[in-house]
Amino acid sequence: IAAANCKNKLDNAFQNVGIKKGGMSLTLNADKTFDMKVGSHDYTGTYEYNSSNQGLTFSYLNGLGTSTATISRSNESQIQMLYEAKKLYSVLSAMKSLPVQNTSFGSVISLLGQYNGIMAGVTMQK
Repeated sequence: IAAANCKNKLDNAFQNVGIKKGGMSLTLNADKTFDMKVGSHDYTGTYEYNSSNQGLTFSYLNGLGTSTATISRSNESQIQMLYEAKKLYSVLSAMKSLPVQNTSFGSVISLLGQYNGIMAGVTMQK
């Protein structure tokens, strides 16, 4: 029950920053650059994949920001990009300015941040 409650709150928080079904796309180019669209916002930068830990590190804002997601393949047409819940707020904040007083988002991160090892993220369809 608690996991379902967290998922619902996290879904709402994601929607507040434009991450919803059909509202996000990610292209990883052969030259190690990426193009990401979240809602009406476009982001570009570079990426590096670490096969030993399945980590995908994104560098954006001309190297001022970085974030690392753990990548897992659900099936041939889906991947999951997961972040440590405690780091998720900074990743989303870099994507769109979120006021700290956003209580819906803040309460989700606060709840998830109470547990070590919790991963949260998105499933992407090819």
